[in-house]
Amino acid sequence: MKYILVVLLLLSSLVQAQATTDNLITSSGWTGQVYSGNIGGANPVSVLGCCTGYGAFLDTSSTNGGITFSYSSRTVSQAIAINQALSGTGIQLSGYTYSWQYLNQDYNGGTLNGNINLRSNTGSTLGSWSYYMPTTTDWTTMSGTQSFSSTYSLANVSNLNVSFTGNDNRFWGGFYGPRVRNIDVRLNYTNDPCADPLSSSSCPGYAAALLTQQCSISALYDPSCPNYATAYLTQQCSINALYSPSCPGYAAAYYTQQCSLNALYDSGCPGYAAAYKTQQCNLNGLYATDCPNYNEAYAKKNILGIGSTTTTTTTSTTTVSTTEPSVAVSSSGTVSTTVPLVSDSNVNSVITSTTTSASPSATAAVPLVSTTPQQGVQNANLQTSTQTAAPASNSRQEAPASGNTRSAETKTDSKANQQQMKANATEKAKEEMKKASTAPTMEAQIATQGVVLGMMSFVPGFDSYQTATIVDINALRLQRLYGKDVVENRFVNRRLFGGSDRIHQEMVEQQYQLGR
Repeated sequence: MKYILVVLLLLSSLVQAQATTDNLITSSGWTGQVYSGNIGGANPVSVLGCCTGYGAFLDTSSTNGGITFSYSSRTVSQAIAINQALSGTGIQLSGYTYSWQYLNQDYNGGTLNGNINLRSNTGSTLGSWSYYMPTTTDWTTMSGTQSFSSTYSLANVSNLNVSFTGNDNRFWGGFYGPRVRNIDVRLNYTNDPCADPLSSSSCPGYAAALLTQQCSISALYDPSCPNYATAYLTQQCSINALYSPSCPGYAAAYYTQQCSLNALYDSGCPGYAAAYKTQQCNLNGLYATDCPNYNEAYAKKNILGIGSTTTTTTTSTTTVSTTEPSVAVSSSGTVSTTVPLVSDSNVNSVITSTTTSASPSATAAVPLVSTTPQQGVQNANLQTSTQTAAPASNSRQEAPASGNTRSAETKTDSKANQQQMKANATEKAKEEMKKASTAPTMEAQIATQGVVLGMMSFVPGFDSYQTATIVDINALRLQRLYGKDVVENRFVNRRLFGGSDRIHQEMVEQQYQLGR
């Protein structure tokens, strides 16, 4: 415990260290004297001669020069500017020390008094102390320390005034009265390190002072700093103008962002024209001839007929495009079997499309490939003419001879037409092969090659093998016999499977019997 107290006392002495200034009296700071001169401390009476002079004489030979009074009373004073003598933070004035010598002999005796007072920064007197100096036989020293009633900061004080008043009671002319010399006045003060809380982290109020200091440097130091929100918004906006709609340049930055995400955001976006064209080409390859998928789209529409607006009249037979033969039943009860020509459904749909022509000669007049671009895709489709097989009938009829002759002519014309269609298909395949070699994309090349394969495998008149009519003669005979549809006997299943059901039930029952 003893050592702890010693340490505390040492710390207290360091924090509240007592200090004293140098002598604050200067030889040039005095006012109120009648005469002054450098007499080297000698009796000034010899300077002016006998019986000459009055008031007070100031010896300016040194800082510690003296003051000699004559028969008329006079006050010589000096005002010390404290704020010029001391500077710094945490200074507290606690008092002063004083020292001087005086001589007030009987033969040159008289009245001699000293005074020191402290003035505030408003000019009021904070304290005043007087010193009476009686008669002496020789030079006598007066000294001591004076403490103020309270400590004063430098901001609350202005001057420390030192004055001496004296006169020669015998009223002798000349300077034969009381004398004062070696005047020394010093201020005592303490320096509190924690007067500035930032001087040490252990000082009271350090955290608050540090916060104030740092917030004055940067409002972003802490969210509790004044104007933190404004400073934070400014900082974030400088990093990214999209941080808040209130950021300067937010609208321009948002526009740039949306254009970078999608050039189609606005017509003013950089690259809008190219993006719009790409979009339209993706929607329709025929939008422009320089679309990457133009050749593919052209082949599908103008050659394969995908999306064609050609109006055709189809039979009531439903055809399913698969790689396996499909069976279709017409509304008249006939059964037809359709065999796909190629595995490509698009090409197969073009080659196997069936149309009803007004006459064989009308079919022969339709070209295989359109030679006029204005006609569009309607004339580009490969068309074949087939005749729908009529359902079989029990009635026996004899066809007239003229009908047989006309049928033979029709077959001849049809065969010539088929040969012409085959030649046209071959020529078209050659043209498409040339296009495939210059196709800009792999997709376009594949599409063109598919068309070429379809042309090469095209066989005119082959579609007659696609429709095989099989007449259900027995069903028709039964219908004519009974005059109505044949209804199946609903008890047939019981007769067919009844015995098996009984045997199965016996086996189940035997299983439970064996388990007992």
